[in-house]
Amino acid sequence: MSSAITKPELSGETMLACLSHPLRTRILEAVNEQPLSPVEFIRLGLAGKGWKDEQQVLSSVSYHFRGLDKAGAIELVNTIPRRGASEHVYRGRARVEFTSEEFERMSLEERTSLTKPALQGFIARTESAVATGTFDKHTNRHLSWEAMDLDEQGFAEIDDMLVEEQK
Repeated sequence: MSSAITKPELSGETMLACLSHPLRTRILEAVNEQPLSPVEFIRLGLAGKGWKDEQQVLSSVSYHFRGLDKAGAIELVNTIPRRGASEHVYRGRARVEFTSEEFERMSLEERTSLTKPALQGFIARTESAVATGTFDKHTNRHLSWEAMDLDEQGFAEIDDMLVEEQK
């Protein structure tokens, strides 16, 4: 019996529905990196700030984990008994990926609903790496950013190059 993960074929429309809430984008991104329970997700600081209390954040995060599980984007891999309850650990089964055609069919609001939490998740993980010392652990680490002023042709050429790299 094979233990390989079978990645589901989720259409862009299905994936967009799975990610109808910004928290789901962060969850899927995180569990694709490592198996996590809702409690671990919160402990890593990925649920964001501004929650009224711990029960509210756990309830909301658990709800979104279950929604992604039901859609087939994540799967339960372990159940750990905890003081009369169970901690459910999930791993990702689908990446947040859309074809250019699927992205073109989305409204600006739908595209923004994906971009904003993805960037917030990236920033949260970067802040965590800096805080724990892993970001600067190696002296040969590299961080760069370059602004580009592109016309439509230049943008299309870079897009084609990036699409080709992903193949």
